Amino acid sequence: MTEGLRKSVDIILPAYNEELALQSTLEKISKELPRDGYKFTFIVVDDGSEDKTWQELLLLKESYGETLQGVKLSRNFGKESAMFAGISRARDRGVDAVIIMDSDLQHPPSVLKSMLYHWDNDEFKIVQGVKKYSASESFCKVVFSSLFYSVFSKISRLELKAESDFKLLDKVVVECLSNLKERNLFFRGLSSWIGYKSMSIEFDVQEREYGDTKWSFFSLLKYSIGNITSFSSRPLMLVLLLALGYLLLSCYLIIKTLYLHFLGFNYQGYSTILILISITGMCVLFSMGIMGIYVSKLYEEVKGRPRYLIEDTI
Repeated sequence: MTEGLRKSVDIILPAYNEELALQSTLEKISKELPRDGYKFTFIVVDDGSEDKTWQELLLLKESYGETLQGVKLSRNFGKESAMFAGISRARDRGVDAVIIMDSDLQHPPSVLKSMLYHWDNDEFKIVQGVKKYSASESFCKVVFSSLFYSVFSKISRLELKAESDFKLLDKVVVECLSNLKERNLFFRGLSSWIGYKSMSIEFDVQEREYGDTKWSFFSLLKYSIGNITSFSSRPLMLVLLLALGYLLLSCYLIIKTLYLHFLGFNYQGYSTILILISITGMCVLFSMGIMGIYVSKLYEEVKGRPRYLIEDTI
């Protein structure tokens, strides 16, 4: 196949403190890429790493030449912003498709040929990796993930199942994602929200060869709450439901108190008052918390700050 007929595909690798894994990642991905019909370019996005990830990338550039590009963000903006920085650069390059995968090799490169086949031959615009849960994953992580996807699907009406950030996106999808202006990003949800013909490929999550996961329980919890509230205003309905429930309870207690009063009984309500005060405080604080999340998101969007800032490029 001639050079002019080769389809260009950018492989986007968000990296945060991946100094030790970067060389191995590029080597193993390169071995799995098909030799004919495609022109591949790696785009490594250094998301404000605190180690020597960028210096390692500069050294690797000497070996990979034009097939390796780099984007260095001015600080750690988060994985979602790093992915969109890579997507934006790929869109500017006018490529036919992009593949997004983790730089720690937890997304197996062996799946890439299958992704490319279904995109190129079956005309799928999105080919996404769906994780298989293995015995090595903790029970708490599996339960928490299942709960998140279940709640997210019911609230947003988007079915994500056990999707990951491991995806192949056609240039049409890349263009759509690049045109979205919102600052609060949830890549998996957005790639599902825009529609287009898609399919899923199951894969086994690989063990990290170097380093530890950057996600703690509290960071995952914050990430989950942020994503759910970014895609739906339905949690605000909980405030109305709590108010309705409290109204019904209050009406019941008022009727009961008046009934006993007219019958000549002294209603002993000390315990009831304590319970009501406790319920009131809980409802008020919970409602304020939900509304506070939405107000904070509005505040971030209204400021109009960029999703990320680029310090350097290769």
